[in-house]
Amino acid sequence: MSRSVSLCVGCLVAAMFLGTGTVHAQLLDQSFDGFTAGSPPGSPWFIWGSAGTTLVNDAVYRGAGGHSLAIERQLFNGTFFATGRGFTPLVDVTEVFYYFMLSGPTNREGMSFFGRDSSDNTVAWWVAHGGYFGNAVGTYSDSQDWTHIMDVVNDTWYGVHLIIDPVGFTYDITVWEDGNPTNTNTVTGLAFRNGSAADAVDELQIGDFHPGLIGEERYAYLDDLFLIGPVVFADDFESGNAFAWSNMDP
Repeated sequence: MSRSVSLCVGCLVAAMFLGTGTVHAQLLDQSFDGFTAGSPPGSPWFIWGSAGTTLVNDAVYRGAGGHSLAIERQLFNGTFFATGRGFTPLVDVTEVFYYFMLSGPTNREGMSFFGRDSSDNTVAWWVAHGGYFGNAVGTYSDSQDWTHIMDVVNDTWYGVHLIIDPVGFTYDITVWEDGNPTNTNTVTGLAFRNGSAADAVDELQIGDFHPGLIGEERYAYLDDLFLIGPVVFADDFESGNAFAWSNMDP
């Protein structure tokens, strides 16, 4: 995964693969500003589960203004809930950037963010925010169990950068405090949760996957979600042939 070059960590601009002919471009720019506050994000996002809400919020956001996505559990009945969206299956190294903030009791999960193979419900990357390690970011896989990435504090925005390798079934993660980039940590070579079984990653989900059996109000907010991936060109601009174009747009 060292071939990927990001021009700006934390502010997604562009990236490319050097020497391979595969150009990487910004495929998803989701600040949630275009959605109605107090409602779930609209299409192509979907809602899964009913134990809590994933609503667009205009009171808590990163920066000087705008909206975020607020994740709040409402039913403590042992079930889960999330919002998500599908996209064209990943075929090459893809980068994900997002920012999050936690609030409320620090002894349970506030938010998980994962990518999965929707055809057989296998999971690629799994990043938990709060939960197993207390107020911290951690990752999980069947082969590596839990991995502690970095402690966090409430009511502070943090950035996350994932480099996903769908061919090697691994990913790297960097977490940093927004506005304080020296407070950071990187862990590389993390295994997909379900390993090579997650071989057609085509969906991401954001929600609360803690069993939710204890009535503790725990809030999480997500903002500025970006995705960089390969854009496939079928025209070499040399032969003059009118080939079809395709864009791997999620």
